[in-house]
Amino acid sequence: LGTANKTKQKSRSMVIATPQLVTGMLPENGGGTAVAVSVSENHTAVLTDCGHLYTWGATQGSNVLGHEGVRWQPSPKKVSGVYRAVGVSAAKEHTVLLVGTSFPHAGEK
Repeated sequence: LGTANKTKQKSRSMVIATPQLVTGMLPENGGGTAVAVSVSENHTAVLTDCGHLYTWGATQGSNVLGHEGVRWQPSPKKVSGVYRAVGVSAAKEHTVLLVGTSFPHAGEK
């Protein structure tokens, strides 16, 4: 879920070889409880128990992270307009969401 320090000519990427706490996803920092995580070679996507999507990382394409015009997002950022996501899959240059027509609230059976 992290990224590591490895510098390429004309581009910068980070690689972290050990697990890291993603403090931007902590509830006290505006995040939430992660219920689904998907990673590609360049970016990470996390769904929370409230159906919100957070992304971070790098992309060559536009809007792959869900943040208009952003190609590098170093820390988790909530994607606006996503409220009922129930599944996520990240690949090299795209992120796919499964959005429910209804969304169960925590504690409902």
